Amino acid sequence: MRAKASAKAKADAKAREQGLAPAAKPVSSEPMTPGKRALAWTHTARFLTTASQLRHLPVNGVLPAEARAAREAAEAAGEFDGGPFDDAGAGAPEGDAGAAIAGEGEALAQDLTPRQLPEIAFVGRSNAGKSTAVNTLAQQKRLAFASKTPGRTQHINLFAVGPRDAPDALFADLPGYGYAAVARDAKLRWQRVMADYLSERESLSGVVLMVDSRLGLTDLDKQLLEFVSDRVTAGEVSLLVVLTKADKLNRKEGSAIVAQVQKELPVLATEDSDIAITLFSALSKQGLEDVAEVIYDWAHRPPREPYDEDDEGLGEAGAGEPQSSAEGGAEDADAAGH
Repeated sequence: MRAKASAKAKADAKAREQGLAPAAKPVSSEPMTPGKRALAWTHTARFLTTASQLRHLPVNGVLPAEARAAREAAEAAGEFDGGPFDDAGAGAPEGDAGAAIAGEGEALAQDLTPRQLPEIAFVGRSNAGKSTAVNTLAQQKRLAFASKTPGRTQHINLFAVGPRDAPDALFADLPGYGYAAVARDAKLRWQRVMADYLSERESLSGVVLMVDSRLGLTDLDKQLLEFVSDRVTAGEVSLLVVLTKADKLNRKEGSAIVAQVQKELPVLATEDSDIAITLFSALSKQGLEDVAEVIYDWAHRPPREPYDEDDEGLGEAGAGEPQSSAEGGAEDADAAGH
């Protein structure tokens, strides 16, 4: 490999001496598959803004004046915690690097052209591997910052996705839930914030629910689904259940957990709902392209009609069946956070 690179360097140098342009790198003739196209898109994700309350989130991609005022007041009082960089030792950028990233995100939040950007929310228990899955999807090591203490991060973090000067979607990383050490009042506050976000956020287009494949849907997962159930059954919000840490299951176990989750979701399945299930592993990359494709399609489909609870003809519960992807069983492994 080194000899080949050295020969190319010599050839390029000789071409320059003769006043010729170096040989162009051959363009790959392989077609761009839907999965690779989707992953190229998710790779563009970059930090936009963070908020602990819904009223501080961007509206149609633009940071509200109230949120900017609250940020400025907090900074003046020395109380601003740096948004997603709030957990000491969590691997966040420090000093000028962290400030530059946050500043770029704030500028983008203010400069986006007002329009309805579809929002895709990532939710899951604190130990379901949500942050790792988001980072793997974006092919970035530290996009979603995972605290060393699960349950500490209590902000909704937004990331812009798509062309830098004209993003076409937002990722919303919601706080993990279910960590026992979190104070009860904090749990109740975030339960309310997440319930309001999932049931009221107009730009919400899809929900990616991260579930530990070894546990299946827990009572807390089902409770969270209740917050968005009306919008899912009406077809306003799509749902993808991602069964994480699938590398710890063999093929038979993987198929069994997919079948089990399928049996637990029919209450949300209607003629209008869009529900899918897939196995996923950040370690083996199993299901990575599947998840990327689903999210890409959500973000680039035509806008849906406004949600109306009084609409008729929404279909009977159970009329549809959740789609699933259980192919590609993985070998057992013992790596955390996937």
